[in-house]
Amino acid sequence: MTQRELARLMGRPEQLVSEIIHGRKALTAATALQLEEALGVPAELWMNLEVGYRLELERSRAAERSA
Repeated sequence: MTQRELARLMGRPEQLVSEIIHGRKALTAATALQLEEALGVPAELWMNLEVGYRLELERSRAAERSA
């Protein structure tokens, strides 16, 4: 599935989908629900992935500051 197809299924701008995929924008609960509806994957999974990603980013930043 392309980003364009996903954006269309979700009713969201393609630019937003791209920014989320590339980690430039955080996934919101509303977007997670739209993904759930579009793809049949529970919103909780999307939110857990987002939280894990953001925690890893912060761990990396903290490690860089400590080095």
